[in-house]
Amino acid sequence: ERAADHPGGAARVAEGHRGAGHPARSPPLPGGSAILTRTLVLLGTLLTAPLTAQGRIVLDSVASTALAGNRYGDSPVRRLLVYLPPGYDDDSGRRYPAVYLLHGYGASPTIWLNGVYQGLDLRGAMDSLIGAGVIPALVVILPDGRNRLGGSVFTDSYTTGGWETYLVRDVVHTVERRY
Repeated sequence: ERAADHPGGAARVAEGHRGAGHPARSPPLPGGSAILTRTLVLLGTLLTAPLTAQGRIVLDSVASTALAGNRYGDSPVRRLLVYLPPGYDDDSGRRYPAVYLLHGYGASPTIWLNGVYQGLDLRGAMDSLIGAGVIPALVVILPDGRNRLGGSVFTDSYTTGGWETYLVRDVVHTVERRY
């Protein structure tokens, strides 16, 4: 049988097929090996480098006189989680805007980490937003508002202690000094 006897056979022969279904070789591209080399080097670089710069979460603490002596005996030294953006350590004199992210009653600051709250991974989300230029580099402060009752709602109370004061005075002052 001839190629012209098959539907599209003549077209296949005209397009450079050598018969038996094997395509003809394409002519080499000018500078093809240099282009291939550059492409492979770029691909290797992309595969071995992180896709975006990464920030980090640090664990800190705040000692608060506003929480000292509360009727439930909760410690006045409270845990503080802080997200530091990519490149934070590159310029020790740089000041960053701060966002204070408060957890709800019965929760803790860790709810914003590792997908515990509706799949949110704070570090990953912040890295992506900053890396895409959607938001500027900033620090995110996650203060601990838990007490023996499960939460403070960050309000001052004669019984549970001065949680609002702890937040607006002690946490903010600590963050401004350290970060």
